[in-house]
Amino acid sequence: MTEPLLSVRDLHVDFHYKKRIQPIIRGVSFEVYPGRCLGILGESGSGKSMSLKAVMGLLDRSFSVTGEAFTRVRTF
Repeated sequence: MTEPLLSVRDLHVDFHYKKRIQPIIRGVSFEVYPGRCLGILGESGSGKSMSLKAVMGLLDRSFSVTGEAFTRVRTF
């Protein structure tokens, strides 16, 4: 079996505002394998975009992100 290009485990995202913490994402895990597609479905506001922004490091410091993300560099 091939290794995943991206592996995300137990992703959690919290929003910090005025001394309060609001959970946004709770325990998301997924893997993307070479030559395969991954579709993420959900209702509006369910956290699809926030999950991917967290994995890519695109959230500002009012958010805290925990969990693990592993990538495998693919050379051509």
